[in-house]
Amino acid sequence: MKKEGNHLYFEVQLVGPEFATAERITQWQSALQRLFDQPFTIEVASSRTHIDTPAAREEQLKALRKHEAQQVFVQDEYVQDLVIEFGAEIDADSIEPLI
Repeated sequence: MKKEGNHLYFEVQLVGPEFATAERITQWQSALQRLFDQPFTIEVASSRTHIDTPAAREEQLKALRKHEAQQVFVQDEYVQDLVIEFGAEIDADSIEPLI
């Protein structure tokens, strides 16, 4: 956020066209004017810069855990023996981490 006089400039992650509607910006502007008892103008710009959200971090961690579980399974010597001895194939998508 930047403030220049009574003008507030917000840059937010692009979350969808319904986020920063003209009506919503007017509501935010009115709320700030009541809160600070002075006039404000607001400008909201969408940023395409990636902002790491808790949900995104959770998804990344989940994917990392799955990948690590797959690697441990595939590298297990007993699994490798079964693959060699019986011509088994590993369905990597079916491998899930325990936690």
